[in-house]
Amino acid sequence: MQKNLPETSQRTDRALSDPSGLSAFAEMVLESMPCGVGVLACDGEDEFFLLGANPALLAYLRAPETPDFPVALDSICDISLSKDFREAFETSLKHGEIGQFSLAWGEAEARRTFAGTLQVMASQDKDTRRLLMTLHDTTAETARQTELLRSTLYDPLTGLPNYSLFLRMVNDILDRLDTPDRAAMIVINLDRFRLVNESLGISAADQLLLEVSQRLSKLCPDEAILARIASDEFALFVPVNVTEAEALALARKIHHQLDTVFTLDQHNVYVTVSIGIDLLSKQIHSGEDLVDNALSAMHRAKAEGRGRTVLYHAELRKRSQSLFALESDLREALDTKSLELHYQPICDMRTGAVIGVEALARWNHPTKGPISPLEFIAVAENAGLIGKLGRWALEEACSQLAYWDQVTHQSRALTMNVNVSGAQLGEPGFVEIVRDALTMAGLNGERIRLELTESTIMSNADLITDMLLDLKAQGISIAVDDFGTGYSSLSYLNRFPIDTLKIDRSFVSRLGESAEDSKIIHIITMLARTLGMTVVAEGVETEAQRKLLGELGCHFGQGYFFARPLPARDVTKLLQTQATLPDTARDGPEH
Repeated sequence: MQKNLPETSQRTDRALSDPSGLSAFAEMVLESMPCGVGVLACDGEDEFFLLGANPALLAYLRAPETPDFPVALDSICDISLSKDFREAFETSLKHGEIGQFSLAWGEAEARRTFAGTLQVMASQDKDTRRLLMTLHDTTAETARQTELLRSTLYDPLTGLPNYSLFLRMVNDILDRLDTPDRAAMIVINLDRFRLVNESLGISAADQLLLEVSQRLSKLCPDEAILARIASDEFALFVPVNVTEAEALALARKIHHQLDTVFTLDQHNVYVTVSIGIDLLSKQIHSGEDLVDNALSAMHRAKAEGRGRTVLYHAELRKRSQSLFALESDLREALDTKSLELHYQPICDMRTGAVIGVEALARWNHPTKGPISPLEFIAVAENAGLIGKLGRWALEEACSQLAYWDQVTHQSRALTMNVNVSGAQLGEPGFVEIVRDALTMAGLNGERIRLELTESTIMSNADLITDMLLDLKAQGISIAVDDFGTGYSSLSYLNRFPIDTLKIDRSFVSRLGESAEDSKIIHIITMLARTLGMTVVAEGVETEAQRKLLGELGCHFGQGYFFARPLPARDVTKLLQTQATLPDTARDGPEH
């Protein structure tokens, strides 16, 4: 049984069975095609005439909708004059191949692009050549390719060149420079950017980067190139007419321009930058060399305290290579658990009884010997290893304390102090990391005291308030290390759940010499007593200091007078014998 076909299908069926209908069908297809199609005729003098065209081609060529065919092509547009079109015509005519050409109309946002082809058609007229011409609108595709190219070469946030494009531009300039000693590379790194990102969120961090890029752009000399080369790093290349003094002067302007408040999501934020500079010399062969040297100088600026500028010199490269090797060795030491903890006793100032210990990381390098904690901890911070190092130290300290509980009943009242850096606090799940370490060791939170510096607390104030309360809820104590050297405002003592103040060794070392330091220590002990806090004096080295600290109201201390940091086995013996430190501490004579 024959089905009732739709009307359009019936028309199509008739067209395919009837030659005249087939012609009508072909015309219908051509008229509906989005691709432009037409036939050109070219006489012996290379003048082109449009013999016929579908609506799409007429629209693309900006011709009248109903031209009177044949029509001279150059009366519609100047496409036949373009070199691209002529080469496509020659390819088609002489080689019998499909010639390809491109076409564009308009300016800026209204610009449209097209891809065209020409192909010679069979003709009985030797003097007239006919060509099939097609034209495709590639505007959208071109826009996509342009955007793709831009996304691979420019930073999407700031619109500045990215590292790849920046190096290409710098190398192009270096190839053309006549005077290779008149250019400078400046690398600018935002100090503590990670803290802004983690405490205020990605949106605020992006806003900061955008405003920094805008301020830097205002300072750039006309010939300079500014780029964002990493998350929190910018590079500025000044290719001509810059001396060392001028480069340093520009760095000072950058410090000054960025050393003002940024308002991010209603938060006032102050940032500093570390800057490294390298001047072009005959030893420099590429933009990569310039950037690497400036980066070495910038890292040195950060190591020296941040917020400053360092000019590259050859020794910095050696230092960077040494630090790179040390970083690699530290990674291996952490993986193989080759580091160890030493423990410095914290003692009752009057009796010398050990009431706690502070865990301190030590690294005995297999070829270089003991590495200073100041050195390898700085390496860990710069390499992003401080979290791993801190977690190992916390777990090791808890495990050791649990072991002492097993071998001596006297240690059950012992507390373990563990240092925590700002970078550790910024790690996701820090509270859970502490809780897990206690659980694995089978300890209660009351046995652990976390030590934070004043600067760490205040720099992370918004981030750690809830975190410290969560730790406190588990019974964990908080101590402020190096107290008295940081912030002049003491309001944070009421804001945070702090249990212990550790008086910085700089005050203790001058006892007996400076009446000011005695007054400061006395004020600290009175303040702590009022707030219900304990006080520990650091750096106690003499009997005279011990005695005077006791008179000033400080009941606990640590330092070489009592004991140096000791390996775990020595602390074990100390706890098993219930020894006091030192023996002379109870008798009173000079040590």
